[in-house]
Amino acid sequence: AHYCIGTHLARMTIGLMFNAIADHIPDLKPLESPQRLRSGWLNGIKHWQVDYTGKS
Repeated sequence: AHYCIGTHLARMTIGLMFNAIADHIPDLKPLESPQRLRSGWLNGIKHWQVDYTGKS
């Protein structure tokens, strides 16, 4: 079976991205579970609806 050698780097990068977003928008709240994108060569989040209050 084929396994991408960049998988660990991609997962780490996505984790860092979500953590950076959470640092800048700490009141971000998911409105639903993420819709997953799964295919023969790609696995990830297709859509994830969230809400935030923003600065007042």
